[in-house]
Amino acid sequence: MNATKKARELVGQKVKVWINGKYVQRVLCEDQDGFYIRFENERTPVKAKLHSSLVEFAALDKKSRAAVERVKESRTVDPQQQQDHSQEKEAVALEKQETPERSDQPTSAHDEKPSFFRYQTSETINELIGVPP
Repeated sequence: MNATKKARELVGQKVKVWINGKYVQRVLCEDQDGFYIRFENERTPVKAKLHSSLVEFAALDKKSRAAVERVKESRTVDPQQQQDHSQEKEAVALEKQETPERSDQPTSAHDEKPSFFRYQTSETINELIGVPP
């Protein structure tokens, strides 16, 4: 006997349903869309699973169902939109790869004069390797 047949036998009775990380007892109902319970004054769809001879019921609250629907919608994107999106990503990646050409000419007065740090460093290196000044 599968889970659906066992669940149909329990319609109209109170059953334990796992929802929001806890078990709640609600009356199991069935309509053309499947099994459901009333949770927080709303119709909440319920899934039935068979474990040995026991039927286990699980449901998602309204907020979680909405999140699942958004994920499903994002996965069923129109192929043309998906192609446009991938082309946009490629264009952005190419823009990031382009680097401006550097000129050897100084760009500011600061660049024209050797800094004190560069002078000190080169003098210290020359002393370490034994090159006379």
